[in-house]
Amino acid sequence: MKVAVLDWGIGGLAFLTRLRQAHPSVPAVYLSDAGTTPYGRLPRPALAARVDAMLRYAVDHHGADHAVLACNAASTVIRDLHASRDGLGVIGVIEPAVAELARMSPSRIGVIGGARTITSNAYGRPLRAAGHDVIQRVAQPLSACVEAGRLDGDEVRGEVARILAPLRGVEVLVLACTHYSVLSPLLAELCPGATLFDPVESTLARVQAEWRLPRESDVSASVRILTTGDADAMKRSARLAFGLELKMVEPIRV
Repeated sequence: MKVAVLDWGIGGLAFLTRLRQAHPSVPAVYLSDAGTTPYGRLPRPALAARVDAMLRYAVDHHGADHAVLACNAASTVIRDLHASRDGLGVIGVIEPAVAELARMSPSRIGVIGGARTITSNAYGRPLRAAGHDVIQRVAQPLSACVEAGRLDGDEVRGEVARILAPLRGVEVLVLACTHYSVLSPLLAELCPGATLFDPVESTLARVQAEWRLPRESDVSASVRILTTGDADAMKRSARLAFGLELKMVEPIRV
């Protein structure tokens, strides 16, 4: 077994870190597609084609047989992918999160994410159907802040306060972008009383349930970090945002 983890940028490192903590013996390859148009800006057919191309690369060049779309924008097109119909096990971050949230007692839920994720209603529609009161907000600038390693400061605080203003009083705040986990302290401070819900944990639970990953902790398998973007920029972003020292980031062309 080898698991590919795909995101446009560094946000998916949050999932990769949790996967490695729980299953260090599982080989993995992380693919950042920062060298192309941000996924949230691509039309749906173009996004599905691009995600398919990245997954095919992971299979053909790195032997991946399972993949996690550690990106909410990419997860909005999971049903459009050829890869998932061609035998590759693919799990996104949205459906596992929605399934867990839908089981909760009816509550007032706030969802913050990129424009594609919010306008797709991939969270809003099923959660309202489950009886929840849902308020959604586009939080587009926040992922760029994380990519730049800016997790606090007047500018970031101002953006977060503006985004969260209509969400005062929500009981649950869903972080519908994998970048946002590193902003949890600031989000919790500026949205008091809300429980933060990170889909990364729901996704890991789904992966564990469906793929039966080995749990050996005395063997550490290889992990390769690849990017279609700037390798040095990715190293810097990972260090500033996640505190991760990526020893090697390999540039690729897909």
